[in-house]
Amino acid sequence: MSKFLRAALFLMLVAAVSVRAQQTGTQVAVYTPPVLTIAGDAPVIRNCGPAGKTEVHLTAQTTRGTTPTRYVWTTDAGRIEGNGPTATWTLDGVAPGYYHASLQASAGTTNDECQVFASTVLSVECPPVPECPKLQILCPSGIEAGQRITFDSLVSGSLGSSPFVYNWTISGGSIIEGQGTRSISVDTAGLEGQSLTATAVLAGYDASNGGCSASCSVSIPVPQTCRKFDEYPEITRNDEKARLDNLSVELQNDPFATAYVTIHPSERGKSGDIDKRSRNIIDYLMNARGLDSKRIVIKTGAVRPTSSVEIWLCPRGVTH
Repeated sequence: MSKFLRAALFLMLVAAVSVRAQQTGTQVAVYTPPVLTIAGDAPVIRNCGPAGKTEVHLTAQTTRGTTPTRYVWTTDAGRIEGNGPTATWTLDGVAPGYYHASLQASAGTTNDECQVFASTVLSVECPPVPECPKLQILCPSGIEAGQRITFDSLVSGSLGSSPFVYNWTISGGSIIEGQGTRSISVDTAGLEGQSLTATAVLAGYDASNGGCSASCSVSIPVPQTCRKFDEYPEITRNDEKARLDNLSVELQNDPFATAYVTIHPSERGKSGDIDKRSRNIIDYLMNARGLDSKRIVIKTGAVRPTSSVEIWLCPRGVTH
């Protein structure tokens, strides 16, 4: 016999005994079952996305009669944890709709048991996620080693009315400013010679089609510095031509490099020695080797005990 049928028969028996007692004038003690209600801390939840609510705290109350000593919670969705008058109803991943939580409460002994039932309804709502717009990351140009760079973004498509919130991540360096906005500034110190990738994700959109995120990668250049190519003392004209031949080959191999030739005068040198030597170097490199005079810079260095020449090669954009 089911518990529901037993409860119905019990109530019919109580009614019959009461009628019989009225007919005979007999005093009958009638058991009064408790009245059971269930209250949840939220009649409606929105369990959409990481910020959605997924738990409801349930509390059972009796308004009269004997306090139940045994509680059995059941539900048609999610799971309920608890075996007393309070329980936690978890609805992770539940689709929108109406769901029930039921409670069977019992009091008394096995032979004299009373059971009462109650249920509550919960509405799960999930507003439609707006369609994701198209996001594009604009890479910076003219990057210099050790300098901060800026990644910008461009959004098109279904823009909606709410402001965009950008979640940026980078593969190296650090974000100096702009997190949450359409552009960020990044400190590239220590990233010379490496690739740097910036990724932006638009918060609050359905990213299933991949449209709510975009990336951009750039290469951080190695710092450009001048290097010492040659240095020689006072030598014969033919020996100097041989040194300048080597310089000419190097300049031809790197068409963007510039040669800085520093002539250090001797302590015992004569007036005009620097000009004469400068003309000899320029004349040989231009006329004999066919180099552009703009790629050769002659400088006068500090006075030394004996005359000498230093040659430095500098990449484009770097001076010595």
